[in-house]
Amino acid sequence: MWKKNIGVNVKLVNQEWKTFLDTRHQGTFDVARAGWCADYNEPTSFLNTMLSNSSMNTAHYKSPAFDSIMAETLKVTDEARRTALYTKAEQQLDKDSAIVPVYYYVNARLVKPWVGGYTGKDPLDNTYTRNMYIVKH
Repeated sequence: MWKKNIGVNVKLVNQEWKTFLDTRHQGTFDVARAGWCADYNEPTSFLNTMLSNSSMNTAHYKSPAFDSIMAETLKVTDEARRTALYTKAEQQLDKDSAIVPVYYYVNARLVKPWVGGYTGKDPLDNTYTRNMYIVKH
């Protein structure tokens, strides 16, 4: 598919999971699949994985510009300013083509309007029935 669409020859290498993780951490690959789900509902859950010194940075991306922007976010108390810096950091990642998002995980839920206590906003998609209740209808 890559050859046909973008002119790139690709040789797929299937690896046992532990070997694959080692390969990614060592950086002995040209392209690798990766995935990440937010641990908490804040942009740094994704952005921090791309910091030069992050152990989660298996893309081995190094950018003083990106690191500087992210360091600045730690000093800012104004939410609008911090949001603007996060946007700038994302633009830097995009400019550098550090990662290429191919797809995003989606979980669809059908919840009756009389079910209370369900927010659907947990970043890890955890749903606790102990927090739910039936609204009189």
